[in-house]
This record gives sequence, C-alpha cells and structure tokens, in this order.
Amino acid sequence: MERLANRLSERGLDSEVHADDTPETWRARLRSGRVGHIRTRLRSYVRHPLTSFVRALNPTTRLLIPTTNPFFMPFVMVATKPLHGKSVIALIYDLYPDALEIAGLNPDSIAGQLMAHMNKFTFKHADAVVFIGTKTAAHARARYGEPKHWKVIETGADADELSPDNNDGPPQSSLEAWCRERTVFSYIGNMGMAHDWETLRDAVPILFQQLPPDAHLGILIASLGPRVDALKEAWKELPRESIRFVDPLSDDEWSRILCCSDASFVTLTHAARMTCIPSKALSALCAGSALLIVAPKESDVASLADLGVGEQVSPGDSHALARSMRKMVTDHVYLRELRQKARAYAESKFDIRELAKGWERLIADVERKPRTHTSYLRAKRTLDIIFATSGILVTTPIWIPTALAIRATMGSPVLFRQPRPGKDGAIFELAKFRTMRAAKPHETGPDHDGNRITHLGQFLRSTSIDELPTLWNVLRGDMSLVGPRPLLVRYLERYSTEQARRHEVPPGVTGWAQVHGRNAISWEEKFERDVWYVDHRSLALDLWILLQTVGKVLNRDDISQTEHATMPEFTGSTQGGSQ
Repeated sequence: MERLANRLSERGLDSEVHADDTPETWRARLRSGRVGHIRTRLRSYVRHPLTSFVRALNPTTRLLIPTTNPFFMPFVMVATKPLHGKSVIALIYDLYPDALEIAGLNPDSIAGQLMAHMNKFTFKHADAVVFIGTKTAAHARARYGEPKHWKVIETGADADELSPDNNDGPPQSSLEAWCRERTVFSYIGNMGMAHDWETLRDAVPILFQQLPPDAHLGILIASLGPRVDALKEAWKELPRESIRFVDPLSDDEWSRILCCSDASFVTLTHAARMTCIPSKALSALCAGSALLIVAPKESDVASLADLGVGEQVSPGDSHALARSMRKMVTDHVYLRELRQKARAYAESKFDIRELAKGWERLIADVERKPRTHTSYLRAKRTLDIIFATSGILVTTPIWIPTALAIRATMGSPVLFRQPRPGKDGAIFELAKFRTMRAAKPHETGPDHDGNRITHLGQFLRSTSIDELPTLWNVLRGDMSLVGPRPLLVRYLERYSTEQARRHEVPPGVTGWAQVHGRNAISWEEKFERDVWYVDHRSLALDLWILLQTVGKVLNRDDISQTEHATMPEFTGSTQGGSQ
C-alpha cells in the first residue's frame, strides 16, 4: 500500500498510508511473548480503527481505502460514513469468517454470522469494493451480495525494486552468498492456517533422495511460527548446509534474497482455494523467480502456472512437488525460461505502476459519481428535527416578550417573511423576527438597511434571537440547521455554475461561511466556502459548525444573518463563469 500510495502521488493524487505499525515493529511485538502478542492485537483491533476514524474526519481527506487488517476496518469506515462523509473503497485482502472457517469455525456460529453480516453491509454501502483475485471476487459476491461498484486489482509489486539487475556486484550478506552458490527454492512470508506446509514438508526429503550430493540445492525458509518449527523437526536429518531457516527479512534483504531465489513456494490448502493470490507470489514474479505452486487447480494462484511462469501441484501430492523441483534443478534451460517469463509477465501486468493506473481510474469513477449520502441525510434530518423541536420548546419563553417588544417599537408585523431559494432553487418562505423599521419612501435598496435597523434589532441580531422562527423552517424541512445561508431569489440568475452548486443542499441557519468570516469576506469567498461545504459535508462537520456557532453566539460575534446591512448587493461573480 505504501508503494501504491507513492505511485498514485506521482500521478497527481495526494495519497498517504496510515498504519500503526511497520512490518518490523509488528514482527518484533509478535515475538515478544504472549503479553506482547495481546498488546499488538489490541493496537490492531482497537487503536488502529479509532485513530483511522479520527484521521477520516480531516476535511482535506477526500477518499478512504480501508484494508482488511484488521478484518473489520472496511465495515468501520463504511458504517461511520454519515459522520466522516468520505467516499469509501473497501480493499478486500482477507475475508472473514471465510479465513476462520478454514481453521474449523462453524459458519452458523454467532461470530461467523456477525462477520458475514458485516461483509454484507460493507458490500452494500461501500462506494466501491476492490478484490485482489478474480475467483475470490466471484466467491465473495456470491456469498455476501453484489457491491454497487467493484473491481479486481491485484496487489502487485515494484518491478524496479525487485529487478534482478539490482543484485549485480558482491553479495551483501552471508545468506545472499549462500544463495548465489545454489539452485534456491525459497518460502518467504507467513505460513498460516491457509498455507499447505505439509506437502512441502514431505516433498523436500523425497527430493534429497533423488538428487546427487553435488546438486547444489538450497531450501530457504524465511518465516516464523509453529509450522516452521515442525519443518525444522521434519528436516533435521537432511544436509544442514542445504537448508536455511531465517527470521522474516527486512524489505531490502527480502528484495535481494528473492532476486536470488530460482523458484519460490506458494502454497494454499484445499479449504483456502477461494483465497486470492498471495502477494509474495507476485513479488516473486517481479524478482524473476519461477513459482512452485501448491494449491487447488481452481484457485486464482494456480492459474499463474498456465502462463508458463512455474508449475502447479495439488495439495497433498508431495511426489509431484518433488518431481517439479527436480526438473528445475536438473534442467537449467527450462528454469531460465520460467524465470524470464515470470519477470516479463510481472512487468506487464503486476508492476505497481501499471496497477496504479487501475486505481486511478477507479478513484476517478467513484469521485465522478454523485454521492447519495443516504445514511448521512437520514441522520442529518433526524438531528434537525430533534434540535429544532428542542430549540423551540426551550426558547418559547423568549418568543412572547420578543414579539411584544417588536410590536411596541416597530409595529406590525412581528415576523419578517420573504421568499428564499432552498434546495435545487425551490422557493420557500423564510420567517424571522423583524429587526428593521418600515422603509420610508427614499429608503429603497440594501444600501439603506443599516439605517433601518433599530436598537432592539441590533440586540436581536447580536444574540441571534431574530433567527428563532427559522427553527420552524427547519422543522418543516425547508431548511437544515447547517448549510449555505438562504439568500435572495434574484441572486439565482447571477451565480456562476460553480457558485450555483450551493443549492445542491438545503440552506442552513448557520454554515461553513458563517463561522469562517461571514461579513468580513467577499461574496466570492462566501460562495467558495459554501461549495466547499457541499463537497465535504458530514455529520461530524455539521456538529463542529454548530459547536463553533454556539461559541460565536455566546461571544456575540455577530454570527446571525444581517441581510444586507453589512454586505453590498450581489450583482454577479467577479471571477466570471456562466449559469
């Protein structure tokens, strides 16, 4: 993901990866005993989702791509869309409960059903879903439903970083020197429940029995865990100089050793046949390493063998695996052809630069489609009703004395009513407490508004009491608590195409422009802030605007709308544009 983010940034899409751990710190914590293992899982399952959600609230963030690490991250980001308001592309690396069913989890268990429902929710409500394998995608869609938009984009690798040409010169470690002296078969990466390590365990002793002592064979296992310990026990009688067990490697070491590997093991159990192509397989191809695939024929990874980049055997067929290994050791021309095809195919299909183009197209598709904000709109309307009703009930004691004071100082009517454009330009009648006396014959136009505001009107505006009747507009659905302020109907024909986008949402009692400058900024700046709100609206942003509004009202920072007392008539955009 880090490499992908870098490539997307090169293509003009500002991208960054948020992860609580690097691969090195993750492995170090997992190796630090049971307590360290528990703390690492807690960081992954609790801290990472929380910190990711906080980052999602950042207004400058446009789009989120949560991966299934931990497995419920896409669900969390999709479920909280009403709050953060961002588009979400769920990237499916691992499917749960499917992965746990491989280890024996009952799919009808409470945990299994809960995970399945989380997947269904994610697939239904994500803006897009990306799978990293064709057959994995077919299986997931059949089980959890058809996403509104989906695509298969493999994980890939950086062909430059894994170029065999980078290994010119003397070896940089004793392990690399050992690899260069042999025909090396490597297993680099996780060896978990989904990986068929038993076939590998049984095939290697068979191979050693069939090869002469001077075959210069090397078996390299760079992994950790109980299955690795079982391999060590099973192979303890084999020639020690031909077998190496090492801890997981750093990126630089891993890259160089992979380029030295003549062939790389990729294994999946029969139960894991719907699992996507392991990323280490694609890295191996980029490094020019042939593949020895132990996986069911119907799996995605098995299909790579049909491309002429390696050989595939079925799980459990250790003799077939030994034969494939022997052929590669003894037929150097055949092995060289496999490696050349592996590198060429990876450069054309699995290089991270090529995959970044697919991501760029997908992101453009997602951002081009208008966001329906269905869940956000429901939540926003619910809050509007609750807050407007509560506001009316709480402020009722203020209404009567305010109305009487207006009647005594300004006469009838008590309420100021005026048609205003709402969502999509639909006209509604705005109601507020009056703050101006009636205009005299020579006081026409907004330039005279300042003279017409009474002392009581100034007080009502500075305290926002004049806005209280607009809560009825909110309750009726004409307005929302937060949105661009409703302006005059005659302004509709004066907006540029971009400025007119402020009417894509219901107008608000307060808004982003009101808490960021209001009358101290130009009309163009106001409209820029209004359109920015349209593109970034979310429940969290709405709550933040309301909180800022409360602070400004308490400080009497003149947050309320003052019609045209402090703003000139809007005669049209000075920046050009057309309706």
